Amino acid sequence: GSAVVLRDLQPILPGHALVVPTRPVARLGELSQGELSDLVSSAVKAQELLQASHGAAAFNWQVKDGPASGAPVDHVHLHVVPRTAGDLEANDMVYDLIDRWAPVAGERAAPPLA
Repeated sequence: GSAVVLRDLQPILPGHALVVPTRPVARLGELSQGELSDLVSSAVKAQELLQASHGAAAFNWQVKDGPASGAPVDHVHLHVVPRTAGDLEANDMVYDLIDRWAPVAGERAAPPLA
């Protein structure tokens, strides 16, 4: 396929995975229809596996599409975050955690300014 699933790359919650197209592009619109289909299909498959392995009751998916969105790298990627009841003190904290996510240990992305 034209997408891969990466696990344990600075997870914000247990099981947090990234789905990444194998062709490096900065924006979703640069993917072909086939690549976009593979990206989503790979995310669904990752979600199925994570549901079984982590007992997830729900998932958050997020894509930051371009630099102004706060994307920390110029390679589009889809976050697939397994969720369980009570995993965060406040449910919406997941968005702040993803906003500050960076692929390198010790680094934090700067969220876009409001």
